[in-house]
Amino acid sequence: MFRVRIRPITPRKSIRKPAAVAAAAVSDIRQRKPLFMSEKLFRETLEPYLPSGTAHIIAKWIEDLELRIVLWNHRKTKYGDFRPARNRGERNAISINTSLNPYSFLLTIVHELAHAAVYAKYGRAVKPHGEEWKQEYRTGMLVFIGRNIFPDALEREVAAHLKNPKASANADVALEKELKKYDDKPDDGLVYIDDLQKGDTFLLPSKGVFIKGDKRRTRHHCTEKSTGRKFLISGIARVKKVK
Repeated sequence: MFRVRIRPITPRKSIRKPAAVAAAAVSDIRQRKPLFMSEKLFRETLEPYLPSGTAHIIAKWIEDLELRIVLWNHRKTKYGDFRPARNRGERNAISINTSLNPYSFLLTIVHELAHAAVYAKYGRAVKPHGEEWKQEYRTGMLVFIGRNIFPDALEREVAAHLKNPKASANADVALEKELKKYDDKPDDGLVYIDDLQKGDTFLLPSKGVFIKGDKRRTRHHCTEKSTGRKFLISGIARVKKVK
């Protein structure tokens, strides 16, 4: 669920912008489903992906905002997004990955609906994740608090997250860890970097072998074993400890 990004620690003047990443594999593109339908059909379509008792609320919001929705099987670069219509007469659109677990799907779709609501009120005049977005997102998510929709431990983390929502739920370490428990995946033997000790060696899949160093806010200074280069790696990256 978490998208791993590592940042090399280099002088500011030598930092380069990473190359653009493809939005999705061809197989995913072929399976995306653009939806433009009634509230009832929105509800029926979204029910398999959302926690019980939430689809009718989400469907009503989508219809009220006059949105189009695109469902993707999976994308590595994002969980969802909001896109204003390009041409007159078209609807604004949100997209969501159906590979998310139901609770992550709910948080993500409310996140994108908040963007749609802010755009409807202010256009591009406000920041994407400014106070206007935070208020819309918080108001939307509070509808689902205290209604036995979330497991108790997860609801506590969601409530804490809503006090000052971040631009992405996976930027909230405690919430991301709790959400991860509901992913439909077998035990892969991976652990969070946060749970390793300073000096532990770990394998970051497809990235290399590193040694954990000091923590800096939500990231850790880590040294690539083969080159000695320094990187900042998120504490919620999933890695394999090397003994």
